Amino acid sequence: IVKPTRIIGSKGNGPGEFHRPASVAISDTGQLVIADYGNDRVQVLELDGTPVLEWRIPSPFSVAVAPDGRIFAAGTDTKSDVVVCDPDGNVWFQLNYEFGKCTKIVIDLERDRVLLWRPSFGVLIYDLQLQRRALFSLASKHTPDGSLRATTGVCVSRDGTVFVCDFASHGVHVFSADGRFLRKFGKQGTEDGSFSLPRGIAVNEQCSLLAVSDFNGVQLFTVSGEFICRVGQRGEGSQPGNFRFLSGLVFTPNSELIICDMFNNRLQVFTIPDLCKSL
Repeated sequence: IVKPTRIIGSKGNGPGEFHRPASVAISDTGQLVIADYGNDRVQVLELDGTPVLEWRIPSPFSVAVAPDGRIFAAGTDTKSDVVVCDPDGNVWFQLNYEFGKCTKIVIDLERDRVLLWRPSFGVLIYDLQLQRRALFSLASKHTPDGSLRATTGVCVSRDGTVFVCDFASHGVHVFSADGRFLRKFGKQGTEDGSFSLPRGIAVNEQCSLLAVSDFNGVQLFTVSGEFICRVGQRGEGSQPGNFRFLSGLVFTPNSELIICDMFNNRLQVFTIPDLCKSL
């Protein structure tokens, strides 16, 4: 099991502190953007945890950063479904849809588009201007067995491949950039390569790695779905490497994996480069 190299944050409402951090993204400038759910705010930190700025958004549950620095935030209790801010936190655009709250946002950097997940509607893909009509969607009808029923995590690789965690089928569904179903990997279970309610997923382009979080911890896979190793573990207490309710996760450009340890009110940072060298 890969152990963390450092911890960022602790419980509180001051700068650099968290109450139920739910999502983390990284900007082109190398700063962390965190949905500090319990403190009703978005925070921006340096990679070493130094606070930069913050702004208020009610109960933000997901954040993503566009190539131009705009920050997309989805809040479960906001009047607007998605709030888009400039890098200084000034609101640039607000979006509201009548068919369900958005609880996950992912930016496809290579194709200038945004993926929004809505529990009642599946994954919808828009251009970065968030036009009213979606380009296309990913839902149960797009899988051979109809098993994509409860999407909980989404990420996209540089070539446009979309990886979707599904809570109900305990697996990861893989789609092409134009929405064609390619494959699925994983099944329900606690053994290596299996999942118990998978929640979050992130891709590392340098090493062609996937990180998938579930009820029991985080597992690393190749992008083809081959199990590599486990990262941390579910456990009571705040010892490094123990998680209490995993949420968002992201890879940094230098192949660190940063994970929202939601109920421990912190981010845990894991270094992956040695593992990458062996692939």
